[in-house]
Amino acid sequence: MDSYIRKSSKHGPPQDQLTKNLGKTIRICQLNAEGLSRAKSEYITKLLLDQKIDMAVIQETHIESEDQQRRRGKIHGFDLLGATYHRSYGVATYVRNDIENAILLNSTVTSNIHQVVTKIADITVVNAYKPPQTSWPDNVLNVSPHPAIYAGDFNSHHTAWKYRTTDENGDRLASWADSHDLHLIFDAKERNSFRSAAWNTETNPDLCFVSDNAKKRPISMSRKVLDDFPHSQHRPIVLETGIKIPIIHSTPRPRWNFGKAQWDKFAMELDKVVRWIPPKSHNYGRFGKAVITTAKKCIPRGFRKEYVPGWSDDMEQLYQEFQNNGDSEIADELLIGAWSLLRKLGSSNPPTREPPEVSADQIAAKVITLSKAPSSKQQNANIKKQLTICRQKASAHSEYAKSFSVEEVDKALENTKSGKAPGFDGIRPEFLKNCGKHTRMWLSKFYSDILLTGHIPIELKKSKIVAVLKPNKPKNVPESYRPIALLSSCYKLLERMLLNRIGPLILEHTPVEQAGFRPHRSCVDQVLSLTIHIEAGFQKQQKTTVVYVDLTAAYDTVWREGLLYKFLNVVPCSRIASLLNNMLCDRPFQIITGKNRSKIRHLNNGLPQGSVLAPVLFNLYISDIPHTTSTKFGHADDLALAIRSKTIEEANGLLSENLSVLGKYFANWRLIPNMNKTEVSCFHLNNNTGRHDFCNTSQLQNFFIKICF
Repeated sequence: MDSYIRKSSKHGPPQDQLTKNLGKTIRICQLNAEGLSRAKSEYITKLLLDQKIDMAVIQETHIESEDQQRRRGKIHGFDLLGATYHRSYGVATYVRNDIENAILLNSTVTSNIHQVVTKIADITVVNAYKPPQTSWPDNVLNVSPHPAIYAGDFNSHHTAWKYRTTDENGDRLASWADSHDLHLIFDAKERNSFRSAAWNTETNPDLCFVSDNAKKRPISMSRKVLDDFPHSQHRPIVLETGIKIPIIHSTPRPRWNFGKAQWDKFAMELDKVVRWIPPKSHNYGRFGKAVITTAKKCIPRGFRKEYVPGWSDDMEQLYQEFQNNGDSEIADELLIGAWSLLRKLGSSNPPTREPPEVSADQIAAKVITLSKAPSSKQQNANIKKQLTICRQKASAHSEYAKSFSVEEVDKALENTKSGKAPGFDGIRPEFLKNCGKHTRMWLSKFYSDILLTGHIPIELKKSKIVAVLKPNKPKNVPESYRPIALLSSCYKLLERMLLNRIGPLILEHTPVEQAGFRPHRSCVDQVLSLTIHIEAGFQKQQKTTVVYVDLTAAYDTVWREGLLYKFLNVVPCSRIASLLNNMLCDRPFQIITGKNRSKIRHLNNGLPQGSVLAPVLFNLYISDIPHTTSTKFGHADDLALAIRSKTIEEANGLLSENLSVLGKYFANWRLIPNMNKTEVSCFHLNNNTGRHDFCNTSQLQNFFIKICF
């Protein structure tokens, strides 16, 4: 915390020991309390201390007098700067009691709109509340000079802050912000700030606007919505001015310094060593040790106790000048450079990774359970019989089964991305990309031996799976974690060479409605195509009903034998099919969650997430999805079915038929629809039926989904 605000640090270590603070740093808590009481005030006290808050702006205090304010609104460690009083409304602004340069400018109630305007250091903070039934006046709120922050419960609907529609108040508020160069601090990916208990909906009435300077740059501010607050439908929001560049406390583990690597020496030394290693699959362990040993000789390793990734010497010099004299122009120059740095780091406030509340073995067990999706005995027997016939018909000496050449290794290495995490063998992609010609020749013979024999070293297949918590999911449920496989760089190089051979043929058999992982196609194309499809229906006076089908852990549930059957129908090469089978069966893996590791487990089905081949193989796996009367729009495992019709009832009939067809297909191929994420929408231009309530159920596999318009 900067010295002009904080006299001393009573609540934990100074924040500048953990971050580099750029600009003036103030932490503000914004909350609609829906009535202050002694119990709520005590809870707010704990919240403010835990979050190291400097100022609190609270709406709907429901306090009628100063006497009630003293009895019900006492927040320990904070002083009341200003308040307005009302039986059902009212606002209050608090500031931490060790901050001296905070003053009250005015407290007003105009047109039933409550405002408390304060100043902390040189930043004006407006605490505002507009009741739901009250309309904004023409001037909305009085505008304060820059720098200014406007925070509160605005009760205005606008699509800019995730409401479905824009009402008059929302339109007037947005126009006021635009006309006065105010910037909305809002992230659509954040959780909503209001949860309606009556309607079971979530919206964002609690907003924050900041002013722009003369150069049209807004106050640097972050916004984070916290967990639910007791006995209030609103969630607390933490606003923080300035930019905090996190200082990373690294673990004492040596890391490769590729910036100072002697790559020519590395390539020459490795070329000398690999000449003594026969290029056979069982010698992969010797090759891995040779690569690591050579790298240690030619590439420096070490670690820093504290560092900021991307923080240059020039930025450090500017930062020290700013710390010494507080010059705002130096701060602006620093902020410009900091934004590019923050984009590299991911965000101005990277989320802290809290330890999971489930064990690594529990997540591993869930991964294995998903790979054993329910199946039909009749379908299993039929596919196994067909697979045997396909293997007998397939050729072992097709053009796809010829030995790998050095040119194929070179092309695959050109397409290999640097900076990727290694697998258990510790071989970085940079080691392979910078190896010499003799090592590349060794690799071509090594991979050719694997293709010829079908034997893949177990070290090559072993994967390190990092369990990443999905956004806004409970930490105590194994299903909340997404398994990301860190595979060996040498394994992914083999995959890339196979992809270069079989990819074009699989692409020919991929339906046109599938845009995932195809050249020159993206998710944006599908969104645009669906939009055009809906607009074309409007031109024909038709309604467009869209079903968004989501599959549960689609990659993890892929049936290996079913995939091989479909693969041989497209690529009739038994040698490639045998190699693919060995790559996907008996795959050892270990789940890692923080410092915890699971036991080594084995998978016989599914496609590893993080694999080079997995997206293309999944496209092949669902390439025979049955024809439906609706138009399909697909991107990887996401599927949308669009049906145009004159009436909603007609759409429901067609929809039920299509979902029934898809349900049988999913059941046969062990794909599991996610009923919680599968949704239906109807697009039309008839405002009279905009709130039409029509519900029915339709079967999708063994589940029923509720269709509502």
